[in-house]
Amino acid sequence: MVRKNHIVNVGDENIIGVELLIDVPIQIVQFFAITSSEKGCGDAIVESVVNAVPDDWKLVVAMDWSGGFWEVMTKRYPKVMLF
Repeated sequence: MVRKNHIVNVGDENIIGVELLIDVPIQIVQFFAITSSEKGCGDAIVESVVNAVPDDWKLVVAMDWSGGFWEVMTKRYPKVMLF
């Protein structure tokens, strides 16, 4: 088993990024880490991923420490599932 650790610290300044775990055989893209020190960039990242992933693939968020961000995103982008 490979243990995956985040590559950024939540709250870091001057950083925008997303880390996706992509499982091709079962067609799942997991949002593993997302961070942005600029307001609105998180939404733009999610929108870009949603638009890039084929309709028959699943988009998931397995762990949510966002304090509400993912609840808003799942309402805005119903294709994203929060577990």
